[in-house]
Amino acid sequence: MIKKPKLDSIREDFPLLDQKTYLDNAATSLSPKPVLNTFVEYNEKYRANIGRGVHHLSKMASHKYRQAHRKVANFIGAQEDEIIFLKNTTEAVNIVSRGLEWEKNDHVIVSKMEHHSNLLPWIRLEKEKEINLEFVDIRKDGSIDIEELENKVDKNTKLVSISHASNVLGTINQIQKVGEICDKIGTYFLVDAAQTISHSPIDVKEINCDFLCFSGHKALAPTGTGALYVKNKIQGELAPLVVGGGMVEDVSLQDFSVKEGYDTYEAGTPNIGGGIAFGEAVDYLSDIGMKKIENHITELKDYLVRELIEISDIEVLYPNSKRIGVIPFHNRNVSSHKVAALLDQEDIILRSGEHCSQPLLKKLGYNGLLRASLLFYNSKEDIDNLIRAIRKY
Repeated sequence: MIKKPKLDSIREDFPLLDQKTYLDNAATSLSPKPVLNTFVEYNEKYRANIGRGVHHLSKMASHKYRQAHRKVANFIGAQEDEIIFLKNTTEAVNIVSRGLEWEKNDHVIVSKMEHHSNLLPWIRLEKEKEINLEFVDIRKDGSIDIEELENKVDKNTKLVSISHASNVLGTINQIQKVGEICDKIGTYFLVDAAQTISHSPIDVKEINCDFLCFSGHKALAPTGTGALYVKNKIQGELAPLVVGGGMVEDVSLQDFSVKEGYDTYEAGTPNIGGGIAFGEAVDYLSDIGMKKIENHITELKDYLVRELIEISDIEVLYPNSKRIGVIPFHNRNVSSHKVAALLDQEDIILRSGEHCSQPLLKKLGYNGLLRASLLFYNSKEDIDNLIRAIRKY
Protein backbone atom coordinates (compact mmCIF):
# COMPACT_ATOMS: atom_id res chain seq x y z
CA MET A 1 0.00 0.00 0.00
CA ILE A 2 1.39 3.38 -1.01
CA LYS A 3 1.79 5.75 1.89
CA LYS A 4 0.00 9.02 1.17
CA PRO A 5 2.05 12.21 1.68
CA LYS A 6 0.93 14.44 4.53
CA LEU A 7 0.95 18.22 4.38
CA ASP A 8 2.76 18.59 7.71
CA SER A 9 5.75 16.60 6.43
CA ILE A 10 5.52 17.33 2.74
CA ARG A 11 8.44 19.75 2.65
CA GLU A 12 10.86 16.84 3.04
CA ASP A 13 10.15 15.98 -0.60
CA PHE A 14 11.27 19.43 -1.78
CA PRO A 15 14.96 19.96 -0.86
CA LEU A 16 15.07 23.52 -2.18
CA LEU A 17 12.68 24.56 0.63
CA ASP A 18 15.44 23.89 3.15
CA GLN A 19 17.43 26.73 1.59
CA LYS A 20 14.88 29.19 0.24
CA THR A 21 11.53 30.78 0.99
CA TYR A 22 10.04 29.91 -2.38
CA LEU A 23 7.01 32.04 -3.28
CA ASP A 24 7.17 32.05 -7.10
CA ASN A 25 4.94 29.05 -7.76
CA ALA A 26 2.79 30.86 -10.34
CA ALA A 27 5.91 31.01 -12.54
CA THR A 28 6.88 27.38 -11.90
CA SER A 29 6.31 24.89 -9.12
CA LEU A 30 8.95 22.70 -7.53
CA SER A 31 9.14 18.98 -8.31
CA PRO A 32 9.07 16.52 -5.39
CA LYS A 33 11.51 13.63 -5.07
CA PRO A 34 9.08 10.96 -6.40
CA VAL A 35 8.63 12.96 -9.62
CA LEU A 36 12.36 13.54 -9.98
CA ASN A 37 13.04 9.86 -9.31
CA THR A 38 10.52 8.83 -11.96
CA PHE A 39 12.23 11.04 -14.54
CA VAL A 40 15.66 9.67 -13.65
CA GLU A 41 14.36 6.09 -13.64
CA TYR A 42 13.18 6.41 -17.25
CA ASN A 43 16.61 7.63 -18.35
CA GLU A 44 18.55 5.06 -16.32
CA LYS A 45 16.44 1.91 -16.67
CA TYR A 46 14.20 1.91 -19.75
CA ARG A 47 15.10 4.86 -21.95
CA ALA A 48 13.66 4.09 -25.40
CA ASN A 49 11.45 5.63 -28.02
CA ILE A 50 7.72 4.90 -27.89
CA GLY A 51 5.47 3.16 -30.40
CA ARG A 52 8.40 2.33 -32.65
CA GLY A 53 9.90 -0.93 -31.43
CA VAL A 54 9.03 -4.46 -30.35
CA HIS A 55 11.87 -4.74 -27.84
CA HIS A 56 11.01 -4.71 -24.14
CA LEU A 57 12.44 -1.23 -23.41
CA SER A 58 10.24 0.37 -26.05
CA LYS A 59 7.22 -1.59 -24.80
CA MET A 60 7.85 -0.47 -21.23
CA ALA A 61 8.33 3.19 -22.18
CA SER A 62 5.26 3.11 -24.43
CA HIS A 63 3.11 1.58 -21.67
CA LYS A 64 4.21 4.11 -19.05
CA TYR A 65 3.80 7.04 -21.44
CA ARG A 66 0.25 5.96 -22.34
CA GLN A 67 -0.46 5.35 -18.66
CA ALA A 68 0.61 8.94 -17.94
CA HIS A 69 -2.04 10.19 -20.38
CA ARG A 70 -4.61 8.16 -18.46
CA LYS A 71 -3.47 9.63 -15.13
CA VAL A 72 -3.63 13.23 -16.36
CA ALA A 73 -7.02 12.56 -17.95
CA ASN A 74 -8.42 11.15 -14.70
CA PHE A 75 -7.04 14.13 -12.82
CA ILE A 76 -9.36 16.50 -14.71
CA GLY A 77 -12.28 14.14 -15.31
CA ALA A 78 -11.46 13.44 -18.97
CA GLN A 79 -10.94 10.31 -21.06
CA GLU A 80 -7.46 9.11 -21.98
CA ASP A 81 -7.82 9.86 -25.70
CA GLU A 82 -8.97 13.43 -24.94
CA ILE A 83 -5.55 14.42 -23.51
CA ILE A 84 -2.74 15.63 -25.76
CA PHE A 85 0.74 15.95 -24.28
CA LEU A 86 2.79 18.94 -25.42
CA LYS A 87 5.29 21.49 -24.12
CA ASN A 88 3.10 23.94 -22.20
CA THR A 89 -0.05 26.07 -22.15
CA THR A 90 1.36 28.38 -24.81
CA GLU A 91 1.68 25.55 -27.33
CA ALA A 92 -1.82 24.33 -26.43
CA VAL A 93 -3.48 27.68 -27.19
CA ASN A 94 -1.54 27.91 -30.45
CA ILE A 95 -2.70 24.42 -31.47
CA VAL A 96 -6.31 25.54 -31.07
CA SER A 97 -5.82 28.89 -32.81
CA ARG A 98 -4.04 27.21 -35.74
CA GLY A 99 -6.07 24.01 -35.83
CA LEU A 100 -9.63 25.29 -36.15
CA GLU A 101 -10.91 26.50 -39.52
CA TRP A 102 -11.36 30.27 -39.60
CA GLU A 103 -13.23 32.59 -41.89
CA LYS A 104 -13.16 36.34 -42.18
CA ASN A 105 -15.19 38.04 -39.40
CA ASP A 106 -15.40 34.93 -37.21
CA HIS A 107 -16.01 36.26 -33.70
CA VAL A 108 -13.56 35.48 -30.85
CA ILE A 109 -13.81 36.77 -27.28
CA VAL A 110 -11.03 36.90 -24.70
CA SER A 111 -10.65 38.93 -21.53
CA LYS A 112 -8.45 41.90 -20.74
CA MET A 113 -6.72 39.98 -17.95
CA GLU A 114 -5.18 37.25 -20.14
CA HIS A 115 -1.58 36.10 -20.03
CA HIS A 116 0.23 36.82 -23.29
CA SER A 117 -0.02 33.10 -24.13
CA ASN A 118 -3.81 33.40 -24.33
CA LEU A 119 -3.66 36.76 -26.09
CA LEU A 120 -0.98 36.80 -28.80
CA PRO A 121 -2.35 33.80 -30.75
CA TRP A 122 -5.71 35.57 -31.14
CA ILE A 123 -4.14 38.92 -32.05
CA ARG A 124 -2.10 37.14 -34.73
CA LEU A 125 -5.23 35.40 -35.96
CA GLU A 126 -7.00 38.75 -36.21
CA LYS A 127 -4.20 40.09 -38.41
CA GLU A 128 -3.90 36.99 -40.60
CA LYS A 129 -7.50 35.83 -40.92
CA GLU A 130 -9.29 39.12 -40.21
CA ILE A 131 -11.38 37.63 -37.44
CA ASN A 132 -13.40 39.92 -35.18
CA LEU A 133 -11.55 39.92 -31.84
CA GLU A 134 -13.34 41.42 -28.81
CA PHE A 135 -12.30 41.85 -25.20
CA VAL A 136 -14.29 41.47 -22.01
CA ASP A 137 -13.44 43.86 -19.19
CA ILE A 138 -12.86 43.02 -15.53
CA ARG A 139 -15.14 43.99 -12.66
CA LYS A 140 -14.35 45.75 -9.41
CA ASP A 141 -13.58 42.41 -7.77
CA GLY A 142 -10.89 41.62 -10.37
CA SER A 143 -12.83 38.89 -12.18
CA ILE A 144 -14.18 39.03 -15.74
CA ASP A 145 -17.47 40.84 -16.32
CA ILE A 146 -19.85 37.92 -16.90
CA GLU A 147 -22.75 40.20 -17.91
CA GLU A 148 -20.63 41.89 -20.57
CA LEU A 149 -19.50 38.50 -21.84
CA GLU A 150 -23.07 37.23 -22.06
CA ASN A 151 -24.09 40.34 -24.00
CA LYS A 152 -21.20 39.95 -26.47
CA VAL A 153 -21.64 36.25 -27.22
CA ASP A 154 -23.94 35.74 -30.21
CA LYS A 155 -24.53 33.28 -33.07
CA ASN A 156 -21.40 34.58 -34.84
CA THR A 157 -19.13 33.89 -31.85
CA LYS A 158 -16.88 30.98 -32.79
CA LEU A 159 -14.76 30.80 -29.63
CA VAL A 160 -14.42 32.21 -26.12
CA SER A 161 -11.00 31.81 -24.46
CA ILE A 162 -10.75 32.68 -20.76
CA SER A 163 -8.29 32.00 -17.95
CA HIS A 164 -9.66 30.11 -14.95
CA ALA A 165 -7.76 32.52 -12.70
CA SER A 166 -5.60 35.54 -13.45
CA ASN A 167 -1.88 34.85 -13.30
CA VAL A 168 -1.39 38.43 -12.04
CA LEU A 169 -4.33 39.00 -9.72
CA GLY A 170 -5.09 35.44 -8.67
CA THR A 171 -8.80 36.27 -8.97
CA ILE A 172 -11.04 33.37 -9.99
CA ASN A 173 -13.41 33.58 -12.95
CA GLN A 174 -16.83 31.96 -13.12
CA ILE A 175 -15.84 29.53 -15.85
CA GLN A 176 -18.76 27.20 -15.24
CA LYS A 177 -21.09 30.11 -15.98
CA VAL A 178 -19.06 30.90 -19.11
CA GLY A 179 -19.44 27.27 -20.14
CA GLU A 180 -23.21 27.55 -19.82
CA ILE A 181 -23.27 30.71 -21.95
CA CYS A 182 -21.14 29.12 -24.67
CA ASP A 183 -23.11 25.87 -24.64
CA LYS A 184 -26.37 27.74 -25.12
CA ILE A 185 -25.05 29.38 -28.31
CA GLY A 186 -22.92 26.47 -29.54
CA THR A 187 -19.63 28.36 -29.17
CA TYR A 188 -16.23 26.73 -28.61
CA PHE A 189 -14.97 27.36 -25.09
CA LEU A 190 -11.27 27.22 -24.16
CA VAL A 191 -10.10 27.41 -20.54
CA ASP A 192 -6.54 28.37 -19.59
CA ALA A 193 -6.12 26.44 -16.33
CA ALA A 194 -2.38 27.01 -15.95
CA GLN A 195 -2.76 28.80 -12.62
CA THR A 196 -5.48 26.66 -11.04
CA ILE A 197 -4.41 23.13 -11.92
CA SER A 198 -2.41 22.66 -8.70
CA HIS A 199 -4.66 24.81 -6.50
CA SER A 200 -8.13 23.29 -6.68
CA PRO A 201 -10.10 20.36 -8.13
CA ILE A 202 -10.95 20.65 -11.85
CA ASP A 203 -13.55 18.63 -13.76
CA VAL A 204 -13.90 19.37 -17.47
CA LYS A 205 -17.41 17.91 -17.51
CA GLU A 206 -18.59 20.31 -14.80
CA ILE A 207 -16.98 23.23 -16.62
CA ASN A 208 -18.46 22.03 -19.92
CA CYS A 209 -15.52 23.31 -21.95
CA ASP A 210 -14.32 22.14 -25.35
CA PHE A 211 -10.65 22.79 -24.65
CA LEU A 212 -8.69 23.08 -21.40
CA CYS A 213 -4.94 23.51 -21.15
CA PHE A 214 -2.26 23.71 -18.50
CA SER A 215 1.50 23.40 -18.08
CA GLY A 216 2.95 20.44 -16.22
CA HIS A 217 5.68 22.55 -14.66
CA LYS A 218 3.03 24.43 -12.66
CA ALA A 219 1.76 21.12 -11.30
CA LEU A 220 5.03 19.61 -9.96
CA ALA A 221 6.08 18.07 -13.31
CA PRO A 222 9.27 18.85 -15.27
CA THR A 223 9.44 21.85 -17.57
CA GLY A 224 8.57 21.16 -21.19
CA THR A 225 5.43 19.23 -20.25
CA GLY A 226 1.81 20.24 -20.64
CA ALA A 227 -1.64 19.02 -21.61
CA LEU A 228 -4.45 20.07 -23.90
CA TYR A 229 -7.87 18.55 -23.30
CA VAL A 230 -9.95 18.34 -26.48
CA LYS A 231 -13.52 17.11 -26.07
CA ASN A 232 -13.83 13.80 -27.87
CA LYS A 233 -16.67 14.75 -30.17
CA ILE A 234 -14.84 17.75 -31.63
CA GLN A 235 -11.37 16.26 -32.17
CA GLY A 236 -12.07 15.87 -35.88
CA GLU A 237 -12.62 19.64 -36.09
CA LEU A 238 -9.07 20.41 -34.91
CA ALA A 239 -6.26 19.93 -37.43
CA PRO A 240 -2.84 18.90 -36.05
CA LEU A 241 -0.27 21.68 -35.83
CA VAL A 242 2.61 19.35 -36.76
CA VAL A 243 2.64 16.27 -38.99
CA GLY A 244 5.29 13.57 -39.22
CA GLY A 245 6.41 10.33 -37.60
CA GLY A 246 4.39 8.70 -34.88
CA MET A 247 0.99 10.10 -35.82
CA VAL A 248 0.40 8.34 -39.14
CA GLU A 249 -1.77 5.33 -39.93
CA ASP A 250 -0.77 4.99 -43.59
CA VAL A 251 1.49 6.94 -45.97
CA SER A 252 1.94 6.98 -49.73
CA LEU A 253 3.96 9.37 -51.89
CA GLN A 254 0.74 11.27 -52.59
CA ASP A 255 -1.13 11.30 -49.27
CA PHE A 256 -1.30 10.07 -45.68
CA SER A 257 -3.88 9.16 -43.05
CA VAL A 258 -3.49 9.76 -39.32
CA LYS A 259 -4.20 7.75 -36.19
CA GLU A 260 -7.20 8.53 -34.02
CA GLY A 261 -7.04 10.01 -30.53
CA TYR A 262 -4.17 12.00 -29.10
CA ASP A 263 -1.61 10.35 -31.41
CA THR A 264 -2.91 12.64 -34.17
CA TYR A 265 -1.44 15.65 -32.37
CA GLU A 266 1.82 14.20 -31.04
CA ALA A 267 4.00 13.88 -34.12
CA GLY A 268 7.69 13.19 -33.56
CA THR A 269 9.46 11.94 -30.47
CA PRO A 270 7.90 13.61 -27.42
CA ASN A 271 9.36 14.43 -24.02
CA ILE A 272 8.91 10.83 -22.91
CA GLY A 273 10.58 10.99 -19.51
CA GLY A 274 8.90 14.31 -18.78
CA GLY A 275 5.52 12.91 -19.76
CA ILE A 276 5.90 9.87 -17.51
CA ALA A 277 6.99 12.17 -14.66
CA PHE A 278 3.94 14.33 -15.44
CA GLY A 279 1.77 11.32 -14.62
CA GLU A 280 3.66 10.83 -11.36
CA ALA A 281 3.11 14.51 -10.51
CA VAL A 282 -0.67 14.33 -10.78
CA ASP A 283 -0.58 11.10 -8.76
CA TYR A 284 1.30 13.00 -6.06
CA LEU A 285 -1.33 15.76 -6.02
CA SER A 286 -4.17 13.24 -6.03
CA ASP A 287 -2.66 11.30 -3.14
CA ILE A 288 -2.69 14.42 -1.01
CA GLY A 289 -6.17 15.37 -2.20
CA MET A 290 -7.00 18.49 -4.19
CA LYS A 291 -9.64 19.63 -1.72
CA LYS A 292 -7.13 19.42 1.11
CA ILE A 293 -4.64 21.35 -1.00
CA GLU A 294 -7.23 24.02 -1.80
CA ASN A 295 -8.11 24.47 1.88
CA HIS A 296 -4.45 24.75 2.91
CA ILE A 297 -3.66 27.33 0.24
CA THR A 298 -6.79 29.31 1.16
CA GLU A 299 -5.67 29.55 4.80
CA LEU A 300 -2.19 30.68 3.77
CA LYS A 301 -3.29 33.31 1.25
CA ASP A 302 -5.82 34.77 3.71
CA TYR A 303 -3.06 35.02 6.31
CA LEU A 304 -0.67 36.65 3.84
CA VAL A 305 -3.24 39.23 2.73
CA ARG A 306 -4.02 40.13 6.37
CA GLU A 307 -0.34 40.60 7.14
CA LEU A 308 0.43 42.63 3.99
CA ILE A 309 -2.39 45.15 4.45
CA GLU A 310 -1.01 45.96 7.91
CA ILE A 311 2.15 47.41 6.31
CA SER A 312 1.58 51.08 5.57
CA ASP A 313 3.66 51.30 2.38
CA ILE A 314 2.10 48.20 0.83
CA GLU A 315 -0.97 48.13 -1.40
CA VAL A 316 -2.60 44.74 -2.03
CA LEU A 317 -4.69 44.56 -5.19
CA TYR A 318 -8.25 43.29 -4.69
CA PRO A 319 -7.58 42.17 -1.08
CA ASN A 320 -11.12 40.93 -0.46
CA SER A 321 -11.69 39.07 -3.73
CA LYS A 322 -12.07 35.33 -4.17
CA ARG A 323 -8.69 34.11 -5.39
CA ILE A 324 -6.21 31.27 -5.56
CA GLY A 325 -2.88 31.51 -3.75
CA VAL A 326 -1.61 34.36 -5.96
CA ILE A 327 -1.33 37.75 -4.23
CA PRO A 328 -0.21 40.86 -6.16
CA PHE A 329 1.03 43.83 -4.16
CA HIS A 330 2.89 47.08 -4.60
CA ASN A 331 5.35 49.07 -2.51
CA ARG A 332 4.37 52.72 -2.97
CA ASN A 333 7.96 53.93 -2.50
CA VAL A 334 10.19 51.26 -4.06
CA SER A 335 10.02 49.63 -7.50
CA SER A 336 8.93 46.00 -7.71
CA HIS A 337 12.23 44.83 -9.21
CA LYS A 338 14.25 46.54 -6.46
CA VAL A 339 12.14 44.99 -3.71
CA ALA A 340 12.41 41.55 -5.34
CA ALA A 341 16.19 41.92 -5.62
CA LEU A 342 16.45 42.90 -1.97
CA LEU A 343 14.31 39.95 -0.92
CA ASP A 344 16.43 37.64 -3.05
CA GLN A 345 19.45 38.59 -0.95
CA GLU A 346 17.60 37.06 1.98
CA ASP A 347 16.71 33.91 0.00
CA ILE A 348 13.08 34.93 -0.44
CA ILE A 349 11.98 34.17 -3.98
CA LEU A 350 9.04 35.92 -5.61
CA ARG A 351 8.14 37.52 -8.94
CA SER A 352 8.28 41.17 -9.93
CA GLY A 353 7.45 43.09 -13.09
CA GLU A 354 4.68 42.81 -15.68
CA HIS A 355 4.05 39.05 -15.35
CA CYS A 356 3.51 38.48 -19.10
CA SER A 357 0.28 40.50 -18.91
CA GLN A 358 1.25 43.96 -20.14
CA PRO A 359 -2.26 45.03 -21.26
CA LEU A 360 -3.64 44.26 -17.80
CA LEU A 361 -0.83 46.14 -16.02
CA LYS A 362 -1.37 49.13 -18.30
CA LYS A 363 -5.10 49.06 -17.60
CA LEU A 364 -4.46 48.97 -13.85
CA GLY A 365 -1.89 51.76 -14.11
CA TYR A 366 1.21 49.94 -12.84
CA ASN A 367 4.67 49.64 -14.36
CA GLY A 368 5.23 46.52 -12.32
CA LEU A 369 3.90 44.54 -9.39
CA LEU A 370 5.24 42.14 -6.81
CA ARG A 371 3.55 38.74 -6.76
CA ALA A 372 3.74 36.15 -4.00
CA SER A 373 2.33 32.82 -5.18
CA LEU A 374 1.73 29.93 -2.83
CA LEU A 375 1.43 26.18 -3.12
CA PHE A 376 0.56 23.41 -0.68
CA TYR A 377 4.18 22.94 0.42
CA ASN A 378 4.39 26.54 1.65
CA SER A 379 3.92 27.29 5.33
CA LYS A 380 2.99 30.07 7.71
CA GLU A 381 6.73 30.41 8.43
CA ASP A 382 7.35 31.24 4.77
CA ILE A 383 4.87 34.09 5.02
CA ASP A 384 6.38 35.32 8.27
CA ASN A 385 9.82 35.38 6.60
CA LEU A 386 8.41 37.46 3.76
CA ILE A 387 6.62 39.93 6.03
CA ARG A 388 9.69 40.44 8.25
CA ALA A 389 11.83 41.18 5.20
CA ILE A 390 9.30 43.55 3.57
CA ARG A 391 9.05 45.60 6.76
CA LYS A 392 12.74 46.43 6.38
CA TYR A 393 12.16 48.24 3.08
